[in-house]
Amino acid sequence: VKLSLDLVRVTLELTLKNIEKLRERAKSESTRSQLELQLSTFVLANAYLWTCLVKTRGGDVDRPVRFMYAADFRNRLDPPVPENYFGNCVFMIGCFGHKANVFLGKDGFVNTVEILSDSVK
Repeated sequence: VKLSLDLVRVTLELTLKNIEKLRERAKSESTRSQLELQLSTFVLANAYLWTCLVKTRGGDVDRPVRFMYAADFRNRLDPPVPENYFGNCVFMIGCFGHKANVFLGKDGFVNTVEILSDSVK
């Protein structure tokens, strides 16, 4: 396979220890209470990823940035579907309306955790 010269591949491994450090950082640096934050592994890992991607891309700090993920809606349907249901209950969730400067600087990771936490809730 021939790869473009302006393409970078990376493998990022987040261990349980890394996730716990990110969780503690979010707890200590956020101005929100712990009850207001959804500090799941999903939120923490994706907040870290999104922050790193924005910083790596560089460019205009006022450029719009967005993030999308798939959410499992099986437990939100009424009437409920069985736990072993395998079907089309996945919905795309988008985080839009944010500029790159929100993700940059020392508050970038915590800002991203708060955005994703609100989105997941």
